[in-house]
Amino acid sequence: MKKGDSLKLKINGKKDRVKVSGVAEMYAGHFIYMTKAYYERETHDSYQSNVTIVRLKDQDVKNVENTAADFIKLPDVYNVSQNTSLIR
Repeated sequence: MKKGDSLKLKINGKKDRVKVSGVAEMYAGHFIYMTKAYYERETHDSYQSNVTIVRLKDQDVKNVENTAADFIKLPDVYNVSQNTSLIR
């Protein structure tokens, strides 16, 4: 994949083709980033955030791991990302 390529996606059950404007090298996982305006133009849907960022008061590594395990058990949660290496 490189800048200028097109990519076929299935977003909200609808197939779409989007243009790649840049590539970021990632070492864990694959992500697609697009602006709200581009998303709405390409999908003809209103943008709705699907991410919640949480910062715990108790940042002990064990607490972070336990809380992440609790979150992933929730019915509408599909992914939990944590970075305990950033905890000081």
